[in-house]
Amino acid sequence: SLASVAISMVRTLPEWIDYIQTLHARTIDLGLARVEAVWQRIKPENLPTVITIAGTNGKGSSVSMLESVYQKAGYQTGTYTSPHLVHFNERVRINNISVDDATLLAAFERIEAVRGEIALTFFEFGTLLALDIFSQANLDVWILEVGLGGRLDATNVVENDLALITAIGIDHIAWLGNDKESIGHEKAGIIKRNGKVVIADPNAPSSITKFARQQGAQMWAAGIDYKVEMDESNQARFKVIESTLSFNQFKIRSELAHIKNNTAGVVAVISALSMLLPVNKAQLVEGLAQQSLAGRLQWIVGQPNLLLDVSHNEDSVLAMIAYLDGLREKGEIKGRVIAIFAALQDKQYHQAFTELKQRVDSWHLASLDGERGQSAHSLAEALFVEGLPDDDKLSLHSTPKGAYDKAMSEAKEDDLIVIFGSFHLVGAIMPLVNS
Repeated sequence: SLASVAISMVRTLPEWIDYIQTLHARTIDLGLARVEAVWQRIKPENLPTVITIAGTNGKGSSVSMLESVYQKAGYQTGTYTSPHLVHFNERVRINNISVDDATLLAAFERIEAVRGEIALTFFEFGTLLALDIFSQANLDVWILEVGLGGRLDATNVVENDLALITAIGIDHIAWLGNDKESIGHEKAGIIKRNGKVVIADPNAPSSITKFARQQGAQMWAAGIDYKVEMDESNQARFKVIESTLSFNQFKIRSELAHIKNNTAGVVAVISALSMLLPVNKAQLVEGLAQQSLAGRLQWIVGQPNLLLDVSHNEDSVLAMIAYLDGLREKGEIKGRVIAIFAALQDKQYHQAFTELKQRVDSWHLASLDGERGQSAHSLAEALFVEGLPDDDKLSLHSTPKGAYDKAMSEAKEDDLIVIFGSFHLVGAIMPLVNS
């Protein structure tokens, strides 16, 4: 009967997530034609202010700072990020809260109904879900994090008011090119004709400024239009060199010093958009103070203490090392450092590990499933090229849980367990930490 057919069409959230992984033959298939076609069918008449963020490192913290500041200033925010750590819902947030299952399910059905014959990839479907949910809500600002690259990323179908480009490193070379100039060109693709752009990387590849000029964009570049200065007490300050930014001096809190370039970039963005979304200094200070980001240098106090960080490429691992060195100087690391690590196959991090090995007392490597997953064994071979450490210094595990349980059982009260690498690793361990 028709009733039974209708019931069989109702999918649960896990069923939808499985289903959208089967629509397209390839996991990653860069290009905007498919998303553009569906976007035109769901696009609202008027868009609010849109900020798109691309970069290799620093996207996540920049998103959460912007979200926090605009919230403080009383604006309604929609934030789209990826990947998620524990629940798919984390990818779509309204006013800093992940959307509920019912909201997602309704959006899945709407996108499925309008896509027709268009075979969307998992990421494209997920992006359209977020855009559809935001379109239904009455929001003041959309903050969109690019998934991969920029120019051909699904988020780039939306006309943004401002593009923010964070630090550029070497990552995803199979898709973006194997040097910073070509990667920079891909990231710069989010800069719109006659749009606005903040370049938060003081060492950004010249391909970004070159593209911004071609687009006739209004540009604020770190080191040229604004800079971060360290004063005598090692306090970071945002300072405008010469430009039209509304905040010309701003002290960066010491807790944010390790991401001072991202923080300065965010201050520049808020400043550059002050005509559209006015924010006062008190709201800026408070918003930055209250931002927190799960899985990014996330310190969990206990016996032992834990540090969770989704650093999975060269630059982010080096940033984590600098953070650990700072903790050690302050005397906050008293015992041994035990590391739990796992990564996907296409990640570049080998050089950083030479530095890290001198600071870690014992290693637990975990295997990850999936087509891009990597076994603990192949990780060990790649990272310990000059010979594996003694058995008591290195153990291999078939699952993240196995690695976590073993590390916890060997740790003493004043040790520090650093859980880092892939989102899949940190996401698998998070629920265990909180249980």
